[in-house]
Amino acid sequence: MKVSELITHLQTNFSLDDHVCAPIWQAGDVQHVADDMELTAPLSDEQVADVLYSLDKNHDACFGITWETIEHAINVVTQY
Repeated sequence: MKVSELITHLQTNFSLDDHVCAPIWQAGDVQHVADDMELTAPLSDEQVADVLYSLDKNHDACFGITWETIEHAINVVTQY
């Protein structure tokens, strides 16, 4: 999700006085995990976006998104 899409979602579904909790993971977080992995090539911008999309759409709300789930998503996207 792009920041612009998140802003639209928030403006559409919430008022300015609503209380929310929204941890935000970004491209730098994905790159940080990827740098610690033994990948054959660095992640492309498209792969990073795919990882973030996968995390957003597929994470288990009971466990949330963790460094380990980011690593798993990288493995899936790179088919490592």
